[in-house]
Amino acid sequence: MSKGFDFERETVKLMSLWWTQDLDEPRDDIFYKTSGSGARHTSRMKKGISTYNSAGDMGFLDPLGEPFINKFLVEMKRGYTNTGRVNSKDIKKVIKEDSHYEPLTKNIHKYITNKVKKSGDIIDVLDFVDTNKLPLLYKWWEKAEKERKEAKREASIIIFKRDMKNACVMMDADVLHELMLLHSVNNIIIQIKKTYLIILSLHDFIENVDPSTIGG
Repeated sequence: MSKGFDFERETVKLMSLWWTQDLDEPRDDIFYKTSGSGARHTSRMKKGISTYNSAGDMGFLDPLGEPFINKFLVEMKRGYTNTGRVNSKDIKKVIKEDSHYEPLTKNIHKYITNKVKKSGDIIDVLDFVDTNKLPLLYKWWEKAEKERKEAKREASIIIFKRDMKNACVMMDADVLHELMLLHSVNNIIIQIKKTYLIILSLHDFIENVDPSTIGG
C-alpha cells in the first residue's frame, strides 16, 4: 500500500471527524477517496458527460457531507520532498566497501541517481520568484481550478503533505478569510496571476474553521 494512499485514507477520515464534530458521536466515514483521483469525472467530461460527486480526490458517502463537497473541490497530494543527492561515498559508508563491493556500489549509485531524476517536481515556494519554470504548487492550483469550474463548485482546496512534514492546506485567501481569522496561525501567502493563495497547516485549518460556517 503506497504512502499516498495511506495519506488520502487518513485525510478523508480526519475531514469526516472534523465535519461531524458537533454530533454526539463524530463519524469518520462521511467522505471518501474518489476512484482514480477523479479520473472518472475527467474521462466523462471529455465526452461532455458530467458525473456527480466524483470530481477531485474527495467525495461524500453520507448526505451529511454533501454541503462541503458541493462547495469545495478537494485535491490531495503526498510526497514531493527534496531528499538531496546520494553519491558513491555515501554508499561506501553504508556497506563498508572493500574491493568485493565495487560492482555493487556502482549499481546502487546508478539506481539511486535514476530514482532521484524520476522523482519529479518538489514543493519550493521560491520557485515563484527565482526560476522560469512553473512551480509545482502553481500546476496543482491550475489543475484544481479547471476541474472545479467543470464541476461547478465554488472553491478549491489542496491538501498536501511532504515526506516527514505536517499536512498543509492551500486555498484562495478571500475564501479562507470568510471561514477563519488568520492572525493567530502561521501561514504563507503566494500569488498566482491575480489570485492570492494561503498555505497553512491542516491542523490549524481544522482547529479554526467551524464546519457550521460552510453548512456542516
